[in-house]
Amino acid sequence: MMSRSGQESIQAAAELLEQYSSGRRDFCQAELSQANLIEAVLCEADLSKSNLTESNLILANLSQANLTGAVLVRANLNGAELINANLSQSNQVQAGLIGANLSGANLSGANLSGANLSGANLSGANLSGANLSGANLSGANLSGANLSGIDFHKVFCSLTTCFPPDFNVGAAGIYILKPDISLQNVDLSQANLDWVDLNFASLQKVTLVEATLRQAGLSCANLSNSNLSKANLTAANLSQANLETANLAAAILNDANLGQAKLAKANLNQAILVNANLSEANLEFSHLIGANLCGADLSKAKLSQANLQDAIYDQGSDFAAGTRFPKGFNPEKAGASIRNA
Repeated sequence: MMSRSGQESIQAAAELLEQYSSGRRDFCQAELSQANLIEAVLCEADLSKSNLTESNLILANLSQANLTGAVLVRANLNGAELINANLSQSNQVQAGLIGANLSGANLSGANLSGANLSGANLSGANLSGANLSGANLSGANLSGANLSGIDFHKVFCSLTTCFPPDFNVGAAGIYILKPDISLQNVDLSQANLDWVDLNFASLQKVTLVEATLRQAGLSCANLSNSNLSKANLTAANLSQANLETANLAAAILNDANLGQAKLAKANLNQAILVNANLSEANLEFSHLIGANLCGADLSKAKLSQANLQDAIYDQGSDFAAGTRFPKGFNPEKAGASIRNA
């Protein structure tokens, strides 16, 4: 049964759209957390100080809308139209704005820390005083944007990011993400690096605590001694990556490719490795205490002296392959237990 909060968010979204179609535009301080507003047309709506936490606004049209002081934490605005919208003082921490059109938008004083703005159009936007810590600007268009008063600490861009002609990327301290990049001893905690291409990158001793790296390309990357605790690496490609002595405690690695990865002495305690590919990975002396290995492929992996105390695994069924261990390996002797059906 759907939770009450889920039912309420559906009802709130339906009421908003119905009232908007009837001509209402004032929705100041509306409660729309987790609302499903995909492709919604809300041009010129007043949503100032509204709560849109974790709302789904993919491809929504919010052009010229008033979102001053709105809370859009972890909201999905990928592909949304926000032309000339007022988002000043809004909270968009870890929001998804991939490919969003924010041309001419007012983002002054907005908190965009950890937001993904890759491919976004920010031409002519006012970003003065905005917080972009950990934001991803890969491929974004910032031509003509007001970038005054911004601390670009931990901000990322790509070679295709377009800045104003007089803007000095190097002087601002922005990291230009590209394969083979070298970023040793850098703190990238809570950075949004979804889908980034960091294959063959040198990232030794990098801090990526609570960073999002979903579907990131990290094949053959050197992440030895790095801290990736609580990072989200869902479906990331870490094949042949060097993660020796890395801290991956409580990291999310569902469907990640760790084939032939070097994980000797790595900390994977409480890590979630559901359906992860660990075939031929070196996990010798690694710590997998309390890890979830259901559906993971550890065939031909090296597990000598690995600690699997309280780790869980599952058996195959007609619908799923189940956890696969190396031939002759007894997971229960290593401390693991089978998940109850």
